[in-house]
Amino acid sequence: MPDPTWSALQKSAAIIPKIGGALSIVACSLLIRDVAMKWKENRSIPFPTLMIFAIAIPTLIQSFFQDFMTTWMVPDATHNQYQYHQYQAAYLAAGTTASCTFQGFVSLTCIMLAGLYYTELAIVYWCTVRHGWTETKMNQTGFRVAFFLPPVVVSLGLTVPPLFYELYNFSGLSICQIVPYPMECVWGLAPCERGSTESLTIFFYLLV
Repeated sequence: MPDPTWSALQKSAAIIPKIGGALSIVACSLLIRDVAMKWKENRSIPFPTLMIFAIAIPTLIQSFFQDFMTTWMVPDATHNQYQYHQYQAAYLAAGTTASCTFQGFVSLTCIMLAGLYYTELAIVYWCTVRHGWTETKMNQTGFRVAFFLPPVVVSLGLTVPPLFYELYNFSGLSICQIVPYPMECVWGLAPCERGSTESLTIFFYLLV
């Protein structure tokens, strides 16, 4: 079967994110290294800095597996019978269904984690200014658990169930996300091989 004609959009969607992803990986790595060195030296680390550290970890992972790897984790022609279909072709695809599922799960989990930690960081700054929260209060073990644990529970609670419904599939452009496979089954143009429109609807209902 001849190779499809790749459009400029398909090529740019697979290549350009790698640049931003690489820059994000470097920035997050330096931030994590800085905090880790302070820990090693037993230096005091402000709670907001720990929150930024918690944001940097999932951002680093997401930058690598989603932004840098892009279509490298999408099933290639040898694993994807729809590889040359209009919505299922992926430029530089070199993965398998397993790698696609892994990319979708890890990326979505990390995006949710970072987003929730960002929200908590904003709450910390607001309460520090408005209610006078101190480092003494924020250094309490119970306080830190109350801030660090819920985002992990919520994120995994939303991203693990789609694994059982085979909802992590190629999104049609550059990465694997929550979408039935092939994409045409969303519009009733083809039977769903993985996932379904019903399970997709339930997921977004829970997300909202």
